[in-house]
Amino acid sequence: MNKVKARIFVSQFFSFILISLGQPAIACVTAEPIPEPSVAERVAASSYVFVGTVVAAPAVERETHSTTTAGGYTLTSESFRPLHGVVAVEVSQSFKGDAAGQVKMSGFNGMSCNKVVDVGDGGIFFASGDADGVLSAYRTGGRGSRDAMLEDSPENIAAVTAALPHAVESAADS
Repeated sequence: MNKVKARIFVSQFFSFILISLGQPAIACVTAEPIPEPSVAERVAASSYVFVGTVVAAPAVERETHSTTTAGGYTLTSESFRPLHGVVAVEVSQSFKGDAAGQVKMSGFNGMSCNKVVDVGDGGIFFASGDADGVLSAYRTGGRGSRDAMLEDSPENIAAVTAALPHAVESAADS
């Protein structure tokens, strides 16, 4: 009897997620866990590294949904429908590249595994491309743009500074 209840629960759970709300299912699942890249790896792979704050972004619609299954389980989920597009970031400090003022970035919101950002979100951004055009958020295979932004904590700022090429040259000169 317990196996039957378990199968019903699993079936209802996935039905709830996939079709009952009419919302797109967004998942970021890979066969093997993909390790988060280090700060040094992000700096090395990016043309631009800077601290900034998102000042313009497409809307992100967020909703919380609850339902009770026939077995009495209450399932709660939060869904969001980020609108894919370009975000504008006001740069306050540049570590690598010549990003200054306000830059445009793509690669956030809208797709599985992408970092969801909204106006007012800030941190350390990692990007590539041409600062006169639209920068591309740092992406790793299978992880999307989740690693394109870090909290601008003193520890992360120190890790970025230590990973810059001139930090290696300066240490060698000492």
